[in-house]
Amino acid sequence: FVHLLQLQQALLAGEAAAAELPDMRRQVATILDRLHHQAFQAGRHFHALAEPQQHQARKRFKRLRYLAELASPLFAERKVHRYVAELKAVQDLLGSYQDAATGRQLWTSMAQTQPGAWFAAGWFAERGRQLSLTCERACREAARSARPFWKG
Repeated sequence: FVHLLQLQQALLAGEAAAAELPDMRRQVATILDRLHHQAFQAGRHFHALAEPQQHQARKRFKRLRYLAELASPLFAERKVHRYVAELKAVQDLLGSYQDAATGRQLWTSMAQTQPGAWFAAGWFAERGRQLSLTCERACREAARSARPFWKG
């Protein structure tokens, strides 16, 4: 990744190391391919995943997006931006889901000593359930529309 950063800076400064580009593209494409597959595979079944696996899926989408943004000078910029926009929409929903899961955990722990907190815990639990389904639908849609820019 350090080498990718150095190459990116050289590309942005107009000092592209042309001999390194094909090899770097292949390396980055291999990583992107693996992350893309893992993220979307988990996303297609997001609602059925246990909470730790849901959080792992969210982290994979983040890594995928950030690597795609970092690698953008190596590939067709418009294709990269379209792909990243698809990931951003999914990532925003996954973030909302994580907020609801965190809220549910917080209010559930508070309800152990403050029974009135059960209402908020229940609200966050239902919100998380709804968002979980929404996240899964969004992941399935993005899997169809997010075209891997590194493949052509």
